This record gives sequence, C-alpha cells and structure tokens, in this order.
Amino acid sequence: MAAAGDVRAVGDVAGPVGYAVPWALVAAGAVLLVVLYYVVVLVATRPRRPGDGDRPAAGRARRTAREDALARLDEVGDAVAAGRRSPRAGHQEVSDAVRAYLAAVTGRPARAMTLADARRDGPEELAALLAEVYPPEFAPGEALARDRFAGSLARARTLVTTWE
Repeated sequence: MAAAGDVRAVGDVAGPVGYAVPWALVAAGAVLLVVLYYVVVLVATRPRRPGDGDRPAAGRARRTAREDALARLDEVGDAVAAGRRSPRAGHQEVSDAVRAYLAAVTGRPARAMTLADARRDGPEELAALLAEVYPPEFAPGEALARDRFAGSLARARTLVTTWE
C-alpha cells in the first residue's frame, strides 16, 4: 500500500528498459570466443592416435631410423673387423641397434624384450635374431662370437632393410 502523500499518475511509471543491441552482440561474441578457445585447446592438446597425422612424416622418420640403424651396424662391423671391439661386444651392439630400430618404427618396447618376450609377443624377426646373437653374447670365450659375427651382422642388416 502506498502512503497518503504518495500518489502517482499513470504517466509517471516507466516501462521496462530493453537491452541495447550492441551490448547483446558483445555478450554473444564473448561467449563465442570462450567456446572457440576451449575447442582449439582441446583439439591442439589431444593425444594423437597411431596412424593420425601425415604419412610422409612417418615415412621420413622410418627412413631416418633405418639409416641410423644401418650406420650403427656398419660402425660395429668395422670396429670388430679392425679389432677395436670384441666380437662378443659386437653381438651386443648388433642386438641393441636392431632393438632400437624396431622400437623406433613400431613403438613397441623392443629394447627391453628378452628372447622369451620376443618369442611370445613378437615380432618374429626379432626373436630369430636374438636367438642367433644370444649364444655368442653369453658363451664363455670369444670363439663362438668370432665365428658367428659376420652372419649375425648380415641378418641384422637384412632385418633393418626389409622391415616395414
């Protein structure tokens, strides 16, 4: 109820005030910018799935890994031939070079696989190479390592050049 001296005429009451169109556009634009920001951040930082992305970059990475592995195998072969490295150590480095290559191109933990792991989980080519290099790596004396080094090195080069 109104007080006694508080009488207002009908024309004295103002109607509701509407929003100005420019402010409504500013508000809508701000909301749109926030949504766009979150979309960009989520898309840019999402984890990539294997197979995503450009294939040429993956092919270049594979070629680079292959070239690195073959260069390392060549270096090991030269060092063993020159007597700077023992055949036993050469077998260990051949195994490591091939494991590093397979880890780089497959994403699998080939460097940490034992022979039993490779036989069970593959790849079969790695299991075959490990079966060939393990005896010379761990046998007493250097005779077995010396006799088998050339074959192990050739098999490792074949694996690296033919793996897809």
